Amino acid sequence: GHSTGGVVGVLAAAQLSREVRTLSLISPALWAKKPLVAQLADSLPGAIHWILSKGLLHFLVSDAYLKNVDSAFAVDAATGRYRFPAAYHKALAKNKAMFAAHPHALASIAGINFFALTGSQLERYRALLAEIVTRPEKPADVRLLWGTLDVVVDYSEHSA
Repeated sequence: GHSTGGVVGVLAAAQLSREVRTLSLISPALWAKKPLVAQLADSLPGAIHWILSKGLLHFLVSDAYLKNVDSAFAVDAATGRYRFPAAYHKALAKNKAMFAAHPHALASIAGINFFALTGSQLERYRALLAEIVTRPEKPADVRLLWGTLDVVVDYSEHSA
């Protein structure tokens, strides 16, 4: 799984009744850096749910999601330019079109981030991954894959 899909992969491997031999995780969100607004929301899930259910502050979710596109496409520090400008512009346009065409996308993204990817949940998912890798009966072969330019979930901070 990639990003949030990596979390889904860990949960599936932990809960499936059958053996999982190999689990490939590509820049999994297990170590995601959450913006300050999301960190604050983690401590107030009920209030966040109410605010979002009233259609308030949706711009925060869309702005953060679109900002993630800015982070996801590596910027060359020397030139300040995107290394893959065509892919960046395509992803940005796709996400803007998604928000325009699907009014519930914001609530879905917010729900995942504010309820399934809270700081405490991410800690729990990392503990599940550790259990999967160290199972005495048949540990899974886990492959963690990161791009060297990934700044959304930076491997260098968690490679120890």
